[in-house]
Amino acid sequence: MKAIALLSGGLDSTLAIKVVQESALVPLEIEAIHFTTIFCRCDGKDGTCGAKAKGVAEKFNIPIRNINNTQLLLEAVRKPRPG
Repeated sequence: MKAIALLSGGLDSTLAIKVVQESALVPLEIEAIHFTTIFCRCDGKDGTCGAKAKGVAEKFNIPIRNINNTQLLLEAVRKPRPG
């Protein structure tokens, strides 16, 4: 069975992954997703949330995918939807 975890690198998302891993009745393939934007300072350096998320993923031995949503946010600012 597969699962996706939104991983910020903070305590809440870290504990959520741990609880799911420990309470699963069947082995789970968990993949972590970490989002960054232009407003985020996640540059992967020590101490940033990007580095923390990567560390958590390594600790739990799960793959992590970093997704940068900057372009989507900039387009929403440039051409906001009416309403």
